[in-house]
Amino acid sequence: MGVIYSATHRDAGWDILVKEFYSGAIVDAVKRTLLRNMFKKEANIMLDFSCEFIPHILDYIEEGDSQYIVMTRILGQSLEQILENGPSDEKHVVRWGYDIFSAL
Repeated sequence: MGVIYSATHRDAGWDILVKEFYSGAIVDAVKRTLLRNMFKKEANIMLDFSCEFIPHILDYIEEGDSQYIVMTRILGQSLEQILENGPSDEKHVVRWGYDIFSAL
């Protein structure tokens, strides 16, 4: 139902992500409407954030059975990649806690 594409903004040259939600495969009309509304709400909530750790929303698009959130891409490692390197020292964990807290 959902896919995230990595792309380059055609005019600005920025690294971006395009998050797609396709609802056409959802048979139950009530569930489809609920999920479409939740996806749009996610985009609206993200518009209110201004933090270096949260992608900035560039656009929200509805086209047929698909919805798209176009956002900036934040380069770095995923939590899964970090954990593959084994346990982290206390200094790094405290820093991550601070970064997460500042994003909220």
